[in-house]
Amino acid sequence: MTVERFGRLDVAFANAGVFGVVAPVTEYPLDVFERVMAVNVVGSFLVAQHALRAMTPGGSLIINSSVVGLTSDQGIAAYATSKHAVVGLMRTAAKEVAAKGSASTRCTRVPPTTSSSTRSRSRPSAPPKRSRRRRSKA
Repeated sequence: MTVERFGRLDVAFANAGVFGVVAPVTEYPLDVFERVMAVNVVGSFLVAQHALRAMTPGGSLIINSSVVGLTSDQGIAAYATSKHAVVGLMRTAAKEVAAKGSASTRCTRVPPTTSSSTRSRSRPSAPPKRSRRRRSKA
């Protein structure tokens, strides 16, 4: 539909994601695990599959990942597994695009995360510092 309407596809952003529940692997509900994988992995796969078929050279496939795609924690088996899979999907797609000689087409992932610093935690309500303005000589 996009190609029919606009003539080409330049960018596709796979931004699907559900978390699931927090539970140990031994107690993780299979139906929840399957749903997380269906949304996060299969959803991203389908976007990649269809977008790369239609994308013009120089296009960009972006897959929303997570810092959890490179790490993990207790109780998040489905989410962590899905985000690791999304990283693998992006790496595979990038190598396949490069092998076809479409080096100008990019496959990247965005791992949103939060950040904080010691200063922001110790002074959450501190007003911003004012900068000193220099007076210009006329």
